[in-house]
Amino acid sequence: LRLRLFPFSLKDKAKNWLNSLERDSVSTWAQMQQEFLKKYFPIGKTNQVRRAITSFSQLDGEKFHETWERLKDLIRKCPHHAVPKWQRHFRLRHFRYLSCSEF
Repeated sequence: LRLRLFPFSLKDKAKNWLNSLERDSVSTWAQMQQEFLKKYFPIGKTNQVRRAITSFSQLDGEKFHETWERLKDLIRKCPHHAVPKWQRHFRLRHFRYLSCSEF
């Protein structure tokens, strides 16, 4: 179903890219994801976001909710980052103790 609906989510250059693929060259959603990421999210960009996630830390003076939002934004930028959930949440252990006034 995703594969059939995917073309409707694209426009401009991305739609042209999809139309330029050979007919029946992509038959599964996994293949489509791989091709799309290869075209629009090169490995260098993926590695950059992955490093930012794995080295993530709270900034001086940053409130917890701001830190949490910044981490979620990084993860949204690169949903295929392949950083295990336990490793992402392990980083939260390093946050400073918070006062209730931050919430």
